[in-house]
Amino acid sequence: GVEVDVRADTAAEAKKQAITEANVKAFALFAQRVGGDVVADKLSDIPSKRIDAMLDSLSIEEESTGPRRYIGKLTVRFLPDKMRKMMAELGVGYSEKLAGKTVIVPVWRTPEGVVVWEDNPWRTAWLSLQSENSPVPLIVPLGDLADTDTLTAELAANRDEASLEAIRLRYDADAIVVAEASAVGEDTVQANMIGTSAIGRLEFDKAYSAEDGGGVDQAARIAALRFHQVMLLRWKKENEAAPVTQSLPI
Repeated sequence: GVEVDVRADTAAEAKKQAITEANVKAFALFAQRVGGDVVADKLSDIPSKRIDAMLDSLSIEEESTGPRRYIGKLTVRFLPDKMRKMMAELGVGYSEKLAGKTVIVPVWRTPEGVVVWEDNPWRTAWLSLQSENSPVPLIVPLGDLADTDTLTAELAANRDEASLEAIRLRYDADAIVVAEASAVGEDTVQANMIGTSAIGRLEFDKAYSAEDGGGVDQAARIAALRFHQVMLLRWKKENEAAPVTQSLPI
């Protein structure tokens, strides 16, 4: 899911530059997943040539070209031993153990009622994380006919155990959690996630605001990302391969 859109003198040159850009973006995503903002900042100065040297494989999911332009979505894999060596050199704590899968059901409250499956800022925020392959995998249900028949918005908002359990089983997950949010003004969301996930009990309830007037959409993305970062840090602290000294507030 690493997206690139590059312009250059020729389409071939644009594709070449896009591959390097994809490697750098994938590496930044890796750093964010294993340690949140603190680790991402620590690894942000790794030169692109070293990142390229740690590349295992790259595959193209989607691509299109035009005059002097390349647009693509790629999958990037790095060499584990070289990544471990780099992390050890920098003293970055990490865990290679994966948590069980947790299904996240985003419930968006509006003045007109609750929304789950329709497009809304909160569902979009969780989908944008693309966290299915992170150390703490989060699955957002597809919202197809099978899902909507099983779990209505009202049942999700009321945390109906039977309906939620059916969704959990459908996605072969270890746990399912309802994450609820609502807009507060034009740039803030109040978000909470209370329940038992694959990494244990979660109790998050806080307001998140967008930066520079980014609106409710950005505030929702910040909230979803922060929730996942906290889950990642908790998992890493419990399963780390090296000491972790940083803390990450909700």
